Amino acid sequence: MIKVLLLEDNPGDQLLISEALRESKLMKELIAFEDGETLLENIQNGNILKERPELFLLDINLPKVNGFEILQTLKGPNSPFKHSPIIMLSTSSFDYDIEKAYGYGASGYMVKSSEFSDLKEKIYCLLRYWIETTEVPPLDLN
Repeated sequence: MIKVLLLEDNPGDQLLISEALRESKLMKELIAFEDGETLLENIQNGNILKERPELFLLDINLPKVNGFEILQTLKGPNSPFKHSPIIMLSTSSFDYDIEKAYGYGASGYMVKSSEFSDLKEKIYCLLRYWIETTEVPPLDLN
């Protein structure tokens, strides 16, 4: 079981992703944010560190502070989350967006499916991979 932080501004997508996460039965807790600005504030004031999410799912296209900016903050050299798995979510499958995400240190890039069954399968496979296949270092609290 894993604690997931979701950043998604579209209420419909947030609902579908949240439901897919719950139905996977591999998530123990969901921390959800609707905008990057609020998430960034919570990162900077230490609230996210207290929550200790084990996997981040970040939408790219957000008003004000986008997912790429959050990714850069989380993967920064002084961030306790610099080794945490961060998956970028988008409706875009453009090479430019994918290359940019990996260039900023994303652990993965998932194109959101409009079909719930496809989305559910992708989420299930994603969680199984990070829970059953990989080992992630602990948070860097120094």
